[in-house]
Parts: sequence; structure tokens; C-alpha cells
Amino acid sequence: MRTREIPPLASSTAAAATCCAPAPRASAALRLDGAAKERYGARSRVIKALAHPTRLFIVDRLAEREHCVCELAAMVGADVSTVSKHLSVLANANVAKQDKRGSQVWYSLRVPCILNFFGCVEAVIDS
Repeated sequence: MRTREIPPLASSTAAAATCCAPAPRASAALRLDGAAKERYGARSRVIKALAHPTRLFIVDRLAEREHCVCELAAMVGADVSTVSKHLSVLANANVAKQDKRGSQVWYSLRVPCILNFFGCVEAVIDS
């Protein structure tokens, strides 16, 4: 079998030079400085906390009303320790909050507007 060499496009070198040319210095508002990095890092932690199908399901259930771990474990079909770990991830990212009542811990959404993000994700899926 004979292979064909494909000659490079004449403009590819010019395009690469243009793409990789030093950019003009960005203003301070457009740079990823310490404060901006912190803010993007915080956003990243919230998104990472949501990046699991079980945790997304839990957030949907918490949007309806508060639940104890045992209720969520039954809904998810997993043991209490696994669901507790998922809830801990959500709580550490400030997505969920916990309220200890006797021997049970009840969870609710800290900021229900997180559901707006889900609507946006659904729009991306449907497009």
C-alpha cells in the first residue's frame, strides 16, 4: 500500500505565526490575577462538587424539600455511608447545608438558585 504525502498549506505557517504572536498587554481587569484565580477556583470547586450523577440527583431531591441521609440513601439505592460522603462533598462546596436533629442529619440546599445552572445545562444538552 502506497501512502501519499500531503503538502502543508502555504497559509498554515502564516496562521500559526499570527496565532502565536505576542498579544498586546491586557488591562488589569482582563488578567487572571490572584483575586480572579481565587474566584474561578471557587467556581471550579462548586462545579466539581456537582460533577457526579448521584450528587445531581441528590440536589434535585433537595430542591423539593429537605431530606435526612436515610431517605436519600433509599432513593439513591446506596448505603448510608456512600450517600453521606456525597452529601459531605456538596456541603463542603456550600451547595447543601446540614442540620443535626438528634441522631439524624437533615440536608437542604443552601442556595436554591443552583437549579438555574441545571436549566442552562439542559439547554446545552438539547441544542
